Amino acid sequence: MNKVLIIVLSEISAGELTIGYEFGSRLDKNKCQVKFLVPSKFVSYLQERGQDYISLNINDGAFINKTIVDNLINSYKPDYILLSDIYTIEYSRLWSGVSMQMLKQYAIPILGIDEYEYLSTKCKPDYYGGNFEILPPLLDDCDYVIRNCPLNINRTSQDQKVKCFSLYDRDLELSIERKLEVRKKLGVSECNKMIMYSSSSWESINFHDMPSLGMLMKWLPTILHNYLKDLNVPITLVHVGPNKWDIDINQCGKVTYMNFGYLNPTEFDECLLSSDLFITTNVVSVTLSKAIFGSIPCIVFQNYKNIDFAKLQKTLLKRPEWYQKMAKDIKCVFPFRAGFFGWFRLLEAVLSDNEYTDTYEVVQLFKYDEVLEKLQEYLFNEDKVTVLKEKQKEYISKVLKLTTPQQIIDEIEQERHNK
Repeated sequence: MNKVLIIVLSEISAGELTIGYEFGSRLDKNKCQVKFLVPSKFVSYLQERGQDYISLNINDGAFINKTIVDNLINSYKPDYILLSDIYTIEYSRLWSGVSMQMLKQYAIPILGIDEYEYLSTKCKPDYYGGNFEILPPLLDDCDYVIRNCPLNINRTSQDQKVKCFSLYDRDLELSIERKLEVRKKLGVSECNKMIMYSSSSWESINFHDMPSLGMLMKWLPTILHNYLKDLNVPITLVHVGPNKWDIDINQCGKVTYMNFGYLNPTEFDECLLSSDLFITTNVVSVTLSKAIFGSIPCIVFQNYKNIDFAKLQKTLLKRPEWYQKMAKDIKCVFPFRAGFFGWFRLLEAVLSDNEYTDTYEVVQLFKYDEVLEKLQEYLFNEDKVTVLKEKQKEYISKVLKLTTPQQIIDEIEQERHNK
């Protein structure tokens, strides 16, 4: 019986927890015992799924939390430690006391989750507006590297110590009957198209205090809402996440806006998988991956170039009043792929020659006509929707053939035995 300790210490995003859970929960209970180490805010996620865990309180500070982790490792005596992901854990050391240097002292094999093919990027993330940092090559210190697919792809050229697994273990598509039941429970009118949008607390953090980014953060809900309103068709927008949009109900047109600050995992999944369309500005969103596994059409709003609205005055005259006001307030925008994080250059490697990019539609957020055209297509053009869903199904069928988490552990066990 192998004991696996899965450490997830990101306190602002649940994506790393989802990846860690999907790996750990699918290990054979006859072969592996799994325990999670998480921030206290994510305890309910594991409780609802019946997982064994130890939690850390971010307010207790590094000394107390490091002592808890040390006692846990010494008493639990794991055979493997899985880090999901290694860089968010390193960032957490200020409150958790946990670092790669600390974990290496236990001489326990470390499996590091590589969400974005960091090994191909020189560990140099670029942030919105052009700021960048050089991260230490922590994945090189891991005994094995685990990549979740999607977002990653199982490349033939990758190092032998890199192992890939399917983020989800099955097709997640709901039946038509179940979708209708969920929509009725939510109160979505039968006449309305249902669009889902999810947000996280990290999306309201302006890491480098950029005025233009602060203004874009302020404007994004209005931008998305006005695009939907300008379609002039009955739509229910279900927004799951903090920071309810400040929308004048008298200015909504045919758009009905619903906000749920929190849904439990089952409710969230059913809401997502019952929608007609999922929209996001974050191409690395784990929710995007889940929507694709559920055969939900997806639009990923991106921006691939610097835009100075002051140089586009003639074009702006052709745009609605709200768009002109937005352009005047924001003034300029910079490239991004992962929402307000940016990561325009960082994600080039993992998205290159990656069939995952065929499973959703990329739309440039500030191209007014293109946005309306694509929204219209994926809400009402059945031929377009069918083609996209076929691409999703084809992709899913390939990814599901990857080695399972248990097979990865078995492979590692065999490789270590042969050394």
